[in-house]
Amino acid sequence: MSLTNLMEFKKEVNMDTRTGDIILPEKFDKLKQALEDNDNIEELDYFKEMTIEPTQKQLKRMKVGRNDSCPCGSGKKFKKCCLVNKHK
Repeated sequence: MSLTNLMEFKKEVNMDTRTGDIILPEKFDKLKQALEDNDNIEELDYFKEMTIEPTQKQLKRMKVGRNDSCPCGSGKKFKKCCLVNKHK
């Protein structure tokens, strides 16, 4: 999928809050089905819809950086908002 086509799906783009990876709609659908098939439904809690359009930098890397603004729209840095802290 090209970056211009991604903008059409911006409301359906998800991110993995553990890693910051941006997950496109078709990949997320397959991932969701695989998790449901393997009874790993709780894993879906780690995926969150991006409410703010990803920046060109994020799209190029397909990842939200720790110091980037959080895509949830809170205005906080990703590391202080939606990034899952494994040490809590």
